[in-house]
Amino acid sequence: MVTVYLDSQDYSVLSEENLKPDLAQIRTSLLQMAASGEVRFVFSSVVVCEAAPTSVQAVNYAIKRGALVTRLCQCNALVDPARLLEAEVRALAAGNQAPREAIVGAQDWFPLIEFDDPTPLSEAVLEQLKADPMYQAMTRPQRREAERKIFKNGSLRSDVLRAIEGAVGQSYIDAILAKLPLERSQAEVFGRYALCQATKEEAT
Repeated sequence: MVTVYLDSQDYSVLSEENLKPDLAQIRTSLLQMAASGEVRFVFSSVVVCEAAPTSVQAVNYAIKRGALVTRLCQCNALVDPARLLEAEVRALAAGNQAPREAIVGAQDWFPLIEFDDPTPLSEAVLEQLKADPMYQAMTRPQRREAERKIFKNGSLRSDVLRAIEGAVGQSYIDAILAKLPLERSQAEVFGRYALCQATKEEAT
């Protein structure tokens, strides 16, 4: 089987709607090769990153490029360059000359994202409460009463949690959507993660 890697410029040119006849024929031929099963087209995280829109006006062009990548490559991808380099260095250090398979399916093609877990929402709310001058001016019994209205057994009361979600949940998601080309359902995962309602694995 022949393996073909096209760069970002190829996808940019060939994903245009009104192609000149010669380019249209090239695109048709490539799609036929991919459908035949005799040629395997692969993409990489580099192609995806370079095809991603940098402005709202560029979203439609990115969708067209992404559609062509999908039609040609399906799930055939190259391992993320950083992971591949790390694997090669480890193999070299161990004296292992066996090359690592550089083409994967739907996994390991995207750069690994590392981020810290958010502060538990109950802790964040307690910190804000203790920083409030009105709380600081209260007597100890008054403070306990104020905390009982917000917490139950160390966790936020359900009505308080709903109030927080209602106040900042959608605005937080809208802010994410304004900056990143995501589906709303994907942005909502980050919103739930910020509220400690989704796991790090889900967010990643």
